[in-house]
Amino acid sequence: MVNLLWQRTVAALTTVPSLQDLVLTAVVLIIYSILALPIGFFSGFLQWKWHKENFWPMVSQTLVTPALFEELIFRGLLLPHPREGNTIESLGWWSGLSLLLFVLYHPINGLTLYKPGFIIFRQPVFLVLAALLGVSCTVLYQLTGSLWTAVGMHWFVVVVWLGWLGGTEQLMPPKQG
Repeated sequence: MVNLLWQRTVAALTTVPSLQDLVLTAVVLIIYSILALPIGFFSGFLQWKWHKENFWPMVSQTLVTPALFEELIFRGLLLPHPREGNTIESLGWWSGLSLLLFVLYHPINGLTLYKPGFIIFRQPVFLVLAALLGVSCTVLYQLTGSLWTAVGMHWFVVVVWLGWLGGTEQLMPPKQG
């Protein structure tokens, strides 16, 4: 089992995305945005708000966590690499399990490791948007074989949410004085 997980990790991280993979990533990101933005705005979860304080440190930090960390666990380790030649049934089962764990991870993370996320990470609209992101990243990973396409998409979505759509203020509301 350890050998399989190691092989998956190496395959996921060493598969370099092609130009076609990058175009596919952009297409999946556009589809995600067409679905997620109306849900977020109509629910009031997303609001236009530029957060320029500590923007560049946030951009670099979110590449490591949540993007790389979460994608490595929920896609790279849990999902069969496309080169493994799995059946559609097996891939569906593993993808469903990965998605379920990805969504459940967020409220658990808010209770334990990232307490500022406790309130946000258990809101139904956040969980729906996280599920859409998980499906999108799974599709990208399975179509490209490169974890980097999923990491890039995950990172981009988090940066846009934190930097322009009110995520920073939701995670760290101003202190009442």
